[in-house]
Order: sequence, then C-alpha cells, then structure tokens
Amino acid sequence: MIDVTLNGTFKEAVLEQIGGLETHGEPLEIMEDDEKVVVWMRPCGSGQFLQETRHVCEAPQKCVLCKACPQTWNIDNFPVYCVHAPRQEILSIKQIGWLVMVNCPLPEERDVPGYMFAKQSCGFAVYKDPNDIPEFVYKTLGFEKPAHVEKPAKW
Repeated sequence: MIDVTLNGTFKEAVLEQIGGLETHGEPLEIMEDDEKVVVWMRPCGSGQFLQETRHVCEAPQKCVLCKACPQTWNIDNFPVYCVHAPRQEILSIKQIGWLVMVNCPLPEERDVPGYMFAKQSCGFAVYKDPNDIPEFVYKTLGFEKPAHVEKPAKW
C-alpha cells in the first residue's frame, strides 16, 4: 500500500486499499466526500466477525484485552485481535511520516454511549490530501502531526 501511495495515483491507492479489505470476505461500502474516500467493512472481517460468530466470548479468559496505549488508539480494554489496525497506522508514520490510511471511527463516535470497539463496523479512510488528516489521529498514536506533508506526485 505504501509503494502504491507514493508512486501511484490517488485512485490506485484507494483501489489498493479496497483490494486488501476484500481479502476479509466481507461486504464493502464505499463513501467519498471532498477530503477522503472511506471503505467500510460491513461487518468488520476481523473483530466484529469474531464477535458476531461467537468465536470470541466475553469471558476474560477467552479474549485478551489490552490496556490503553498508542497501539490501541488509547482505548482501554482493546481486543488484541484488532491491534493490527493501529499498528498499521504507526508503521505508516514511521516509514513515510504520515498515514496512508486512517482507521475509523472518529473519537466522537467512540464516545457515544454503548460504542464498543470490535462490535461495530470498521472504516478505512484514504485522504486526498494528507495534510487534512486530523491531528487527533496522530496524537492517539503518540505522534505529532507534521507541519506539512508533500502530496504524492501523481495525486
């Protein structure tokens, strides 16, 4: 995904994201606005699928939950089988200085009473301009937002 993002067009980066998510075998919903394209898995093919098919139970001995830290977006009781999502963001920042894709939901959605990570659909946003990625995304991962990111040449 990083190579396609840096060397391809925005459309190619989005198609690469879609291709990766299709491997989960779940239906995708794609939405576009002025600043980004978001691909939603309905249901999420990782955490939500495991929850809904009862492969993971509520009992602590059946599900490892992580404490709040940058690898969990600072969400407490984060399911270990979902840690790949924030880790992908962290690796992107470390490799190129910004996020190739941003995982959803937004903090305001996470604060809605009853919201439980891994029990709802996941979305993955590819921003048309990396400078539009919200500051909170970097902060929840333990980074500062760069002052300016140069958009890939072909975008």
